[in-house]
Amino acid sequence: MREDFFDSVINKDIEFFEEIRTGDLISRLNSDTDVIENSLSTNVSMFLRCMISIVASLIILFILSAPLTGAFLAGFIPLVAFTIGYSRFMIEIAKVISAEKAKMSTIADESLGNVRTVKAFANEGEEIKRFNEYSDNVMKAGKKKACWQGFFGFMTQFTLYGSMALIIYVAKILYQDDQITIGTISSFLFYLLALLINFWILQYTFSNVLNVIGASDKIFKIMSKKPKIDTRPVDALCIPEECGIDGNIELQNVKFHYPSKPDVQVLKGINLSIDNKKNRVVALCGTSGCGKSSIIGMIERFYDPLAGEVLFNGINIKHLDPRWYHEQVAIVQQEPVLFSGTIRENILYGLRWEEEKMPEEEILKRIKEACDKANASVFLDDARDFPEGYKTLVGERGVKLSGGQKQRIAIARALIRKPKVLLLDEATSALDTESEALV
Repeated sequence: MREDFFDSVINKDIEFFEEIRTGDLISRLNSDTDVIENSLSTNVSMFLRCMISIVASLIILFILSAPLTGAFLAGFIPLVAFTIGYSRFMIEIAKVISAEKAKMSTIADESLGNVRTVKAFANEGEEIKRFNEYSDNVMKAGKKKACWQGFFGFMTQFTLYGSMALIIYVAKILYQDDQITIGTISSFLFYLLALLINFWILQYTFSNVLNVIGASDKIFKIMSKKPKIDTRPVDALCIPEECGIDGNIELQNVKFHYPSKPDVQVLKGINLSIDNKKNRVVALCGTSGCGKSSIIGMIERFYDPLAGEVLFNGINIKHLDPRWYHEQVAIVQQEPVLFSGTIRENILYGLRWEEEKMPEEEILKRIKEACDKANASVFLDDARDFPEGYKTLVGERGVKLSGGQKQRIAIARALIRKPKVLLLDEATSALDTESEALV
């Protein structure tokens, strides 16, 4: 379940991640799947065994004495009616608890991930209040859940013992009328006891099964949502090397607005043709918010245009295999993000698909070339500041490196792939003039 959920989420398009918070997804991945895993491992199998035993016991009881079985079921009707309402309520409570835990996870992820900003504005108290607010909501929902579980247990016991009293009363009347024997009554009570034991076990497992239904509801909704951009198309194209991949890019009458802002059209019929010659540099200039990053987003196919086409080598990028296409087009974004790990691992992230096929000597050569081109060798070769070289740990999101160092590592990560097109979204903003010129 956890693997399937992660597989589904990681293959969603960028639009999906604009609609849902990362903390929410992490909560679903950890908390909700744990609820499902723990319940499915024992409770569901126990629930099914109990249901089978109850049905078998009822059949035997009916064979022994239909009137006594009817009396038992008549006394059980109120519990059935109560259980229907109880199950609906418990499923909703499980959904509420899951949603509030997701909000807690989001706040924790944002606060701890941006702890420097929190410290800079001395907002530790505010973050604690935000977290405690949703934590209190979870506790309130948990109290309601516990109260209703207790009441359900009481109703079950009350109904069972009430049904037994009714059975004894009916059995007395049937015995007096010579319609039943003591042996039949004894056998009936024996099988009734087996049925009641299963009912008591069922009472315990039923609430946990409802928790599974509540926790899985959001997970299955997320997994069933189909992305607009399929990252694993079946009939996608790859342009063979012998056909000549020059990397020409064209935008033809492209219109676009962000899904979260449908009333603000960012690109209004953009036409752009870039004849990609070797080492050619094309700059997009304009005021902040004029659509430069949106054009890069179109070329990277983070989004599909509402109208018009984006062509690579004369072919609409919608028809190209996304994995192959991103081998040809690399990007260094305005705010470079590094993964927790070593510098080597971060640089090789751009070569992940080919790394297993290459000998270690070739990998080291490619790393060195990429770092030289990105002007990252200047600090990586310094044994005083980086005694471990490429094995240096960068920390979470690269916190152990300066802004300029992170940008140069990100540029090396893009260059190691040797792409036909390199997109730089203000990727040298944190570099000094000399380093920017060298890059």
